[in-house]
Amino acid sequence: RFSKNFLIEMYKFCQNNLYFCFQDTTYRQKNGTGMGRSYAPSLADLKQGYDEILLEIKIREVFAPQMAAFFFENYGRFLDDIHFRWKLRWLSELQTIKNVMNTIDENINYEFENSNDDGENSISFLDVKITIKNEMTITDIFNKKTDTFNYVPFNSCHPRHTLRNIPFSLARRIRGIVSDPALVLVRMEDMKRRLRAKKYPLGLIDEGIRLALSMSRDNILHPPTKPIESRAGRESFFVSTYNPRIEDPILDIRQAVDVYNSSTAENYKIKVRSSFRKSPSLKDLLTFQRTKGIGVRGCKDGCILCKEYLHTGESLNLKQGKTLSANEQFDCMSRNLLYAAKCKGCEEFYAGETGDQLSTRFNVHRQQGKFDSQIQAVKADQHFRICGKDKYSVFPFKRLKKNCTIYRRVVEEDFIKEYKPVLNGDSPFQPTTF
Repeated sequence: RFSKNFLIEMYKFCQNNLYFCFQDTTYRQKNGTGMGRSYAPSLADLKQGYDEILLEIKIREVFAPQMAAFFFENYGRFLDDIHFRWKLRWLSELQTIKNVMNTIDENINYEFENSNDDGENSISFLDVKITIKNEMTITDIFNKKTDTFNYVPFNSCHPRHTLRNIPFSLARRIRGIVSDPALVLVRMEDMKRRLRAKKYPLGLIDEGIRLALSMSRDNILHPPTKPIESRAGRESFFVSTYNPRIEDPILDIRQAVDVYNSSTAENYKIKVRSSFRKSPSLKDLLTFQRTKGIGVRGCKDGCILCKEYLHTGESLNLKQGKTLSANEQFDCMSRNLLYAAKCKGCEEFYAGETGDQLSTRFNVHRQQGKFDSQIQAVKADQHFRICGKDKYSVFPFKRLKKNCTIYRRVVEEDFIKEYKPVLNGDSPFQPTTF
């Protein structure tokens, strides 16, 4: 287990090192949590929980005991969204509550909405619309005006069990949120119409609705906790990228696990489940997200590559008048890339590829430069030693999305055909002998 001090220091480090790139400029975020950070919900929950302790002290100082007790009895929160009930005869005190809450932290400003604002005596909280009618609380699904209900099409490239479960999941959500039985059926029909537009089979939708309606609303809102005994045993997940053209190997894996379990003690038996990660979309294949600055930088350790050979910066000027620009951030530890080695004697360059760390590939170049030219794998290394007096610049410039040797060599060959580096010769696999 991690210690409390370690977790605190980890959060501090993450919060103090939030960087993002905008229009080729790198910024550090000073306040708040980075969007999409996995720890953000936990951090927001902890912060709000701490503020609630301070809030309770201040509320009990400002308000009478009866009013303070009513506030906390009807107070609820989900992460940083707060909801509470309040009596109409105390409506004038809402502004006082808001002022008290806004004194907790000067960097956080609370905005209030109440059910009297829209004239319908209703308010939305998360995806729930709450209405008070005849002194009764009625709940309904809340959808923003911008909601396009863009459900996953049934012919989409997703695991079949995922697609087949969508109608039931949506129907179960309606059954749990909507309190009026008649309105439940209306919302089910709305859902059915939208799913039919996405090519979902009518029978599959009706079956999902039937299963949801057969469930108790109380059990949906308060699902029973599974006993600890039923969750005993070790479970392992076999995770693979979903591809409908490849058969799921989980059956073969389970057979092998059954053989293992048949010959081992009860405490060491395991269960295996299959899980899929999302296949890369067309957007994922054609674009990349830049979260760091672009260019080449040296390491803090000051290795020989970074000290004497690595060309730092965003670009490298070539003798032919062309320029190579880095497509990402690189250092001596970078892998799966194309690089250029430019002789400082004649300014000609050699283009290469590597799946190893750049520093490892550089060490190979240095070693080969010491050998006789007849046994060298790359003749350009001998050229660097003779023409450049062992002085040349190494510049990584293209990170490849697919870590595959054949793919790298194809990209390298295309680059050589376009730029025609003299030190590569006619082919990247048959360099010119110097």
